[in-house]
Amino acid sequence: MLIKALRVVGQSVIDDLSTGDGRGYILYHSKSSTAEIHQPDSNVSIPAPISTTASVLHSDKIFLEFQPHLLLQHVDYPYLEYPTFSAAVDDFFSLLEGQKRIQRAEIAEKTARDRLERIRCDQADRASTLDTETGELRLKAALVEAHADDIDKALSVVRSGLDAGKIKW
Repeated sequence: MLIKALRVVGQSVIDDLSTGDGRGYILYHSKSSTAEIHQPDSNVSIPAPISTTASVLHSDKIFLEFQPHLLLQHVDYPYLEYPTFSAAVDDFFSLLEGQKRIQRAEIAEKTARDRLERIRCDQADRASTLDTETGELRLKAALVEAHADDIDKALSVVRSGLDAGKIKW
């Protein structure tokens, strides 16, 4: 059965490739999706090779591979369809470069965000510690003010004892 299918379909695929009439396909999956096999978002037919601005249009995709013929096991994957296999290959590699640049930028951005978050948390902890220390110092200052007369009397006793030589420092 497989051999019969290869004889029928295989020859048409080879003929399409040799004459340049075959379409091209780029398989991808969405960055937001984590499943192994993805349902098609939409099968996009692109009439001509896409420009360098296409990497921005496809920034939500992770490109898997390109094919001259959409195989049955890949029908459930989302794909981009091109008028020729050459156009698919050209755009695959140009989009792949754009995808790598976007991934590097995303990693750098995530690193910067993580660093800023750590700094923000550290500063929040420091502010909390300073607030606690401020509260403790205010309490001590209030206690000193409340007992200022008793503290002055205690200091006078200690000073007079030092002056009289009864207390040695």
